[in-house]
This record gives sequence, structure tokens and C-alpha cells, in this order.
Amino acid sequence: MLPLLALVGACLTPGVRITIRKPSKPVLEQPAVPATDALTGTPLVVVGAGKLGQRVAALWQEAEGGEAPIYALTRRADKERDATLRAGGIIPCQKGDPALPARCAHVVFCVPPGQSVSDMLLYSGKISPALGLWDQEADGASFVFTSSAGVYAENDGSVVREESLTADTVRAMRLLAAESLVAGCGGTVLRLAGLYDLDHGAHNIYLGRPSWAADAEGLINQVHYGDAAAAVVAALRRPSSGETLLVADDRPMSRADICAAAVRLPKYRGEAMPTFSGGYGGIGGKVCDSSHTRSLLQWQPQYSTFQDFVDAETSGG
Repeated sequence: MLPLLALVGACLTPGVRITIRKPSKPVLEQPAVPATDALTGTPLVVVGAGKLGQRVAALWQEAEGGEAPIYALTRRADKERDATLRAGGIIPCQKGDPALPARCAHVVFCVPPGQSVSDMLLYSGKISPALGLWDQEADGASFVFTSSAGVYAENDGSVVREESLTADTVRAMRLLAAESLVAGCGGTVLRLAGLYDLDHGAHNIYLGRPSWAADAEGLINQVHYGDAAAAVVAALRRPSSGETLLVADDRPMSRADICAAAVRLPKYRGEAMPTFSGGYGGIGGKVCDSSHTRSLLQWQPQYSTFQDFVDAETSGG
């Protein structure tokens, strides 16, 4: 490199041209994408790579010995999430991505319906393209739609099973419309109880506010994210035939008992118990009986209740 004074002098000298090159841009290393041609496992398309979808993909990959081409179809790219997916041998894709197969024998739809009215209105429209990815004629083909046990009408503490009466609320009707679309195409509907892990679930919600206009003794049915993912994989391993199944742990817990158990966890230790003002003298909520689904899928939850999860997290701590 020329000394500064020489460089300035050269610039002032007629007929002398100095070329200053721009520094070259560093080459960013891209995360490795699995070479799908070399994989010998059973392919899977996961529509919606949130907490549940990622767990389903991980369990499928584990069962396939790391040899399965797994495609996570998401609405938009997300650098951090996509890097996590690639690290687990999962291929993130968006609509129109050439990496996404045109058809796949095994597809799971894990996109939640959202809270807004517009989200609910558009929900069935999101499922149709996912059904279009399903190769229904393939041997053992399965399509699993993760719905909610919240569609049941029961709210007096009685037992509900797969075929129990459903509600006519706007939210329930939108979910039921989506279920009908899937079942009509021969897919499997899994109605999941309330999902939770350490950071998410009813306990996290109720401990987040000092008071609630709800019954302290109202029953909440739950299932751990990991257990729900295992049930989804078990359903994907069976050929779909338009069934509706119910996934829940052994028994529901009251709102008060959920909060009392949660404050034993180190993360929530010291949190004040919320007050509940509500109820009408009876036990609200429902009791989900998933014994038929368990027998059909040969599935059992690792955590029998949220209390069991808390006991496991705090044992030896």
C-alpha cells in the first residue's frame, strides 16, 4: 500500500490514475442442509414448525435413525428458527420452495387457529393446501390434523370421549369445520388437551396475573408437549381413515391446584398465587377420557398429570 503522502501526491499529479478496490465481502457460511437424495428414511412434511411441530419432527427423525427427509413448511423464513431446524436435520421451506416435495405420504398440520376472528375465518383455507401435499394413495398414507379438546360442549365436570357432543361457539365451529375438511379427505383428527411445558401452559398464564374471573375449582385437561408429539407420531404411523381421536393425560386438575403445583418449580418459586372469583357452586370444565385413543395408538403419556411433571422437575432439586 502506498504511504499516505505518496498517495495524495499521486492523486494531484496529472495523468496518474489510482484505482481503489472495495474490500471484498466476507463469505458467510450457510448452515448445512441435509442431502435428501442420500437419505433412506420415511419422508414427513410438518406444516407449522412451532413448539409442537418441531417436537413431532424431532421424534420422527429419532425413530428414523436420522435418515428421514423432513420438511418444515412455514409461513415465512426465520433465521434463528430455521437454523435450529437445520441443526436437527430438518429442512425449512416456504410455499413454492423447490425443495418441498410435490406430494408426501405422511403430513401433519400443527398450525394453531389464532385468536382473532380473521384468523379463525381463514383457518380452513390454510388446511386445504396442506391436504394438497398429501399423497393419499401411497401405502400407509397418513395425514394428521391437531385440533383441540376445547371443541367439546361439556362444562359441568362430566366425562367426554371422542364422540361426545361439541360446542356451537364461533371458535369451536371454525375448528369443527377444519376437522370436517380433514376427516372428509380421510385424514386423522387429534383433539389435544391443553398443551404445556415448563415455560408455557395454563400455569404460566394464571400465574401471570394477580386475579381471574374464573372458578378456582374449574377443571383443566392437559397434556405435555412431548407427550402430545408422541401421540401425533403414533397417529402418523397408522394409515389414516377419517378418525377423530382424543389426546389427554390421566386426569384434569383444578386451576388452583395447577397454580399450587407450579410454584414448586424453581422458575415460578416466589410467585404469588392468583385469586379466582367465579364459579357457580359446581365443578366446571370437563374430564377427558382418552382410553380409546391410547389403545388404538398404543400410546401412553410420560407425565400422567401436570403434578407428575412438577414432581419429576423438582425431584432431587
